[in-house]
Amino acid sequence: GGGGGGGGGLGECLEPLYNFLTQHMPLPPEEEQDSPKLEFSIVESSLFAFHQLLQHGPHFLSGENSVERLKDFRIRLQFFSRGCQAYHTQLTAALKGKGVLEMKDQQNKLRSVALKTTSNISALIKDFFHNPPLLKTTVQLSWGAKKTPLVQKPNSAAKKRSTLDDGASGTIKRKPSPIRFDLKQQPVSTTSGERKKPVGAKRESQGVYQPPKEKYSKGIANGGDFGESANTGG
Repeated sequence: GGGGGGGGGLGECLEPLYNFLTQHMPLPPEEEQDSPKLEFSIVESSLFAFHQLLQHGPHFLSGENSVERLKDFRIRLQFFSRGCQAYHTQLTAALKGKGVLEMKDQQNKLRSVALKTTSNISALIKDFFHNPPLLKTTVQLSWGAKKTPLVQKPNSAAKKRSTLDDGASGTIKRKPSPIRFDLKQQPVSTTSGERKKPVGAKRESQGVYQPPKEKYSKGIANGGDFGESANTGG
């Protein structure tokens, strides 16, 4: 096993991850107009992973040999944080006053995720400005799936129904069985035990009932307007 802090296998993980982060968290440009493109989604994920690993190897940034590394990293973090806050402000303004239906729009959904992304990055960045870095913040990644299975709602409704069925009142009736158009099956028994002839036995050749075509089909073809058939006067 490796030594404490960033040594051994953990150091081998932290080093390439740190290098990847610095590639996507540039130093401030000398000229304002040369501001680089900031990739928020990539930084959110990689900064989160670095933050998690660093909790088990804090000396990677706070050890005696890490002073220059931390100084350089903080300059990058500060610059990225400024861009992150500016983007967060734009997104907040764009989503302000949006109703439930408007939030279902794909563009607004993306803005909502981006808003979460920028919030997460800002929260994680703050931890690196404590002396030494204090890696206590926890975030739910913006792209992380919510742990609410789609089947939960129907299942909970079914449970509620069964609880009501088992209640003391006993007033809730079971759902009736679906009606089947199967006229050639066995005769139906009445409550007195007598056997009745199956419904429609005299016209076995008729089969499944077909609605008369002339009366309604025109209305359906014309978009469901039954005015012609229903209007008998005036």
